[in-house]
Amino acid sequence: MSQTLRIVFSGLFILLLGLNADDCFAQSVDREQRVDAQGATMLNIHRMNANVLIQAKDTQSVTVVEKRNAASGTSRKPSANEEVSIQRKGVQIEITSSGEGFRPDAQYVVTMPISFALTVDLYAGNVDVLDVQGVVDINSGAGNLNVTRLGARVDLRTGSGNVVLKDIAGAATVNSGAGNVTATRLRSSFTGTTGGGNIDVDDVMGQVRIVTAGGNLGLRNVTGNAQVFTSGGSITAISMKGQLDASTSGGNIQLTDISGETRASTNGGDIRATKMSSFIRAETTAGTINMSEVSGGFDVLSEVGDVTIDISDTRFLNKRGASIDSNFGNIRVRIPRSMNGVIFAQVAGNGSIEFKNPGEVAKEITDRNSGDRSSKSGGSVKRSEYQIGTGGGRISLGARNGKIQITIQ
Repeated sequence: MSQTLRIVFSGLFILLLGLNADDCFAQSVDREQRVDAQGATMLNIHRMNANVLIQAKDTQSVTVVEKRNAASGTSRKPSANEEVSIQRKGVQIEITSSGEGFRPDAQYVVTMPISFALTVDLYAGNVDVLDVQGVVDINSGAGNLNVTRLGARVDLRTGSGNVVLKDIAGAATVNSGAGNVTATRLRSSFTGTTGGGNIDVDDVMGQVRIVTAGGNLGLRNVTGNAQVFTSGGSITAISMKGQLDASTSGGNIQLTDISGETRASTNGGDIRATKMSSFIRAETTAGTINMSEVSGGFDVLSEVGDVTIDISDTRFLNKRGASIDSNFGNIRVRIPRSMNGVIFAQVAGNGSIEFKNPGEVAKEITDRNSGDRSSKSGGSVKRSEYQIGTGGGRISLGARNGKIQITIQ
């Protein structure tokens, strides 16, 4: 052996001797523990401070593998009170750790039987769950939660973190202290709450109730009834089959293709709605309201802002009337030539009533000025009433400080 090689090997040997136990341990990335699960029904994971991935498979055992990132520079040998243990207690399998410090270098990968119920309670850490068919209950003091393809009821809670759900068969409940929530392809009901993030829901077959203290709300393809509320964001709802109750304290509301009865309310934004086939009550205190392709009844109020409604079908007048009121704004209504009903319009002060393209289908029944009996400002009030077609149900329009325009199209 050459002198050069002797020097190299000698150097390597000295280097190995200089490594302490922790340095040697840091090169190991996996530690596995396993317990027989035949006859058991539940897995409990608690008192842990690390990220956890849980996978359900066709197996008769529970396995936990500690994977550490030795290359990160933060990997270290856990102290005695940070060791994770797995044991069986009757029909339950428990995975626990008494450690108090968060392990950023470690992830625990758990494999469990598909039919088991699952409970997870972490001090902190992200949790990912796949393919569990039993009831799932997860709580993390701070961390993201991500669950996919679950077969039963799901209850998810995190003090601070985002939550994602996909392909859930049972009823799902989510509570995040501060984070976004996304739910897709849910076959049952969904309840979601976050203290400071957005909530987006798509393809839900059951009822939905979502609340955020400071974010936007989005719903799409919901079959059941929905209740949505945000203290400081916008609301968007598309393709809703059930009843919808949407309320925001300071944002806009956008509605598209809503089949069920709807209530939309905002204290500081606009309301836009299209393809509304059932009754809608829309109210804003400081914004405009614009609705198109309306074929259900409506009750609309704008304190400060214009209202524009395009009615595509008036057969709803056979069952119920409709009304629009604006205290400080103009009203524009477009009605189909096939309408059979009555329009009553009233303006105060300097307001005016204009009827465009009446043709032969519209006949004015009354047109009179009536002093100040109905004017809170003491000015004159103008009222006009029109019969459209053969008459029938009534649409009432009232603009206290604005103009009314009616157009037949």
